[in-house]
Amino acid sequence: QRSATKVTFPLVWTNTCCSHPLYRESELISENHLGVRNAAQRKLLDELGIPAEDVPVDQFVPLSRMLYKAPSDGKWGEHE
Repeated sequence: QRSATKVTFPLVWTNTCCSHPLYRESELISENHLGVRNAAQRKLLDELGIPAEDVPVDQFVPLSRMLYKAPSDGKWGEHE
């Protein structure tokens, strides 16, 4: 369940963490989905406290790519 302090979708049950890349060199690498893998590794640490050495990027298997848009409270939402 998302934290009550999250700006979008507070207290909503959702995925544990995501692999949304940031605009940083290590997460913009398109070859072999490396940027997304690096982002997923970062988010596992941020959201769950799992260190990078426990989740090597070469063991990630990208499954899909999707685009979605969802309103939250009339002011905030997601379009990713």
